[in-house]
Parts: sequence; C-alpha cells; structure tokens
Amino acid sequence: MIWFAFLQGCADSFSLESFQDKLSNAVNTASSGIVFIHIETTVTTDGNVVTSSSRMGAGVIIDPTGTLITTCSAILDGKKFTVMFQDGCTHKATLVGMDMETNLAVLKTDNHEHGCFPVPIEIGLIRNAGTIGLIMGHTTISKGIATSWGVLSESWMGGDDFIADPLYCIQTGGLLTKSGTVVVDVTGKLIGICDNFISGNRGIWTIIPVSTIVEVAKLLSDEGKIDRGWLGICCEPYPGGANNTLSGVQVTEVVIGSPAEISGISIGDRIVSIDGLEINESTVLRKKISGISPVNLTALRIYDKAGQVKNIKLNLVKLSADPDRQRHCPSRTL
Repeated sequence: MIWFAFLQGCADSFSLESFQDKLSNAVNTASSGIVFIHIETTVTTDGNVVTSSSRMGAGVIIDPTGTLITTCSAILDGKKFTVMFQDGCTHKATLVGMDMETNLAVLKTDNHEHGCFPVPIEIGLIRNAGTIGLIMGHTTISKGIATSWGVLSESWMGGDDFIADPLYCIQTGGLLTKSGTVVVDVTGKLIGICDNFISGNRGIWTIIPVSTIVEVAKLLSDEGKIDRGWLGICCEPYPGGANNTLSGVQVTEVVIGSPAEISGISIGDRIVSIDGLEINESTVLRKKISGISPVNLTALRIYDKAGQVKNIKLNLVKLSADPDRQRHCPSRTL
C-alpha cells in the first residue's frame, strides 16, 4: 500500500499533459530568435571561371539589434548572407567576425521591421548531464521549425581554449541537424548551438555552450577578431619515471621558424611552468598560451633531456586563423 501511494503521488505531481505544455511553451519562447541563413559562395577555377553555389545554415539571434550567432563551419567561404526569420521576412546580413578556435561566427542583420526577438539567455547557465535539450532546426519537408529532443551528455572535447568551456553532446533523434542548429532547455533558454557531429555517429552532435557563445560574441562584436598566442610546439604528458613523480609536459614536436625553435626549445624538453603557473597537462598549457597576447613577454621554465634547467623568456606570435587546424584535435600545435 505504501508503494502504491508513492506511485500515485508521482502521477499526481507529473503529467504528460503538463510536460507537453512546458515543451510547447519553450518552443514558442525560443522560435522567434531562430533563423535560417542562405549562404552564397563563389569559386574561381584555374581558368578564371567564376561559379557560384548556395546552401542553408542555421543560427540564433542573441540581442534585439540583430546580432546573430552561427558556426564557422556553417558559413565558411560564404560571400553573401541572407537571413530568414520565422515570420517569413528576409534580410541581408554582414559578417562581423569569425573565430576558428571556438567555431563561432557573428553576423549582423539589417533592421527588422517587426523587431528582433532573441532567444532568452541566462548568463552563467550551465547544464548538467541528463538535462533535456530541445533541438530546433528544420527539415526539407517541414514548414517553420522542426523540433526534436535529446538528453545532454558531458564531453571530453573543448575547454582547452582560454574562452571555451567543455562541449556538451546530444543525440538529435533523426532531425536534419546542421552546424549552427539551436538547442534550448525546457523553459526556452539557450543551452547552445550544434558544433559538429561525432565522426561515425551522425546522430550525435557536440554543442557549443551558451557561456562560450556569450564571451566570443562580445569579443568579436567589439574587435572583429580574437588574437591568441602561439608557441609552435606539440606536447604530451611527461612519463615521469616509474613513480610518475615529475611534473610538466614533454615537447614532442617543434615547428621550424616558430618562437619555440628560435628560443632554443627542443624535442624532449620538459615544460614545467609558464609565467609561474605549474603545468602538468598539455590542455592547461594550451589554454594558458591561447590567452596570452603576442605582444606580452612570456616566461617558461624548462628541463632539458639532461635535467638542466632552462629559464626562457620569449614573445609568442599570433595564432593564424587556419580552418585546417582540426579544432579539438589534441595533436594540433599550440
């Protein structure tokens, strides 16, 4: 009888009808800030023949002035951008800036005659594994927004840039998801936007969290770019002997002509600190380096293969905005 009473109480406090109403309200709350982007590209061949093509992308309005966030993956090589709102209005958009390291791009639309209504954003919103995410995109047969849902999982990817927080993962439930597709919670607040699908699992996507979106959007809107430092090495955790008692990361590659090579850093060297910060993981070193301005002097404490200390001071150089850096690949240079 006690168990039956407990189940009855659960049924009284939760009903599918109320849950359905909650999801419907969330979709209505967020939908006016979700847009589709028509991207036009031009290609010049070796014979100087210019051809054009177009594709569709997705994005989210984050403020009433028409600031739009999408991914670099969605708009890469785009020359002209047209934004379609949910009321059917279309407006030209201009590219404000792109950041390949976080895969985020900012566009700005023309003034919208009916107003721009952003998706609600809660600063500092962090969602845990198990949170329901509503994936709001489109299909080739739907009118307006098509909605699916999934449950967030934690991801080991992301978080190794001074701006970026770790990504979420979500299974999209068969929706025709594109990079830039919006994910909101059951109250309609922005969780993030779809980054890219997991290789070999087309239905599982990583999500760039709203915390990263807000930070990158501000920097790109203010400056049009984000400058990061670059040292020019690859590294891995230091073996540390049988007892793993030694700290630091071991240099496995030095790029020719890089600040690392010029300053005398060699393969096999062990970096133990940067500007006084102790280093035990390559992700920590990457995050620190990416946040250092190239004009600032950087101090490294290093042990060479013979165990001799090298205290090196150098200036990093600006990290190039290279779309082939294979973002989130831990073996890319830092």
